[in-house]
Amino acid sequence: GLANYLQLTKLFPKDQFKIFISGTAEEGKLIGNTFDFDENVVSLIGKLSLTDFIAFIAKTDGLVAASTGPLHIAAALNKKAIGLY
Repeated sequence: GLANYLQLTKLFPKDQFKIFISGTAEEGKLIGNTFDFDENVVSLIGKLSLTDFIAFIAKTDGLVAASTGPLHIAAALNKKAIGLY
């Protein structure tokens, strides 16, 4: 579950990666305090409209997601993406 995503965030070197956690405000209630947010792990939970989310993905180097919607967006934008379920 979410603990695995937390562990994944810890595997990326902080001097090479900035990680953004996204989701709806409703999903934020499920996520709770799972992640250790700081300058390298940033919360976008409940902060982006769909249009903004698409624009955000367009600016990223890659995407790891547990939902097919963001993966389809990344694919349409020709971004590297990994789905973990």
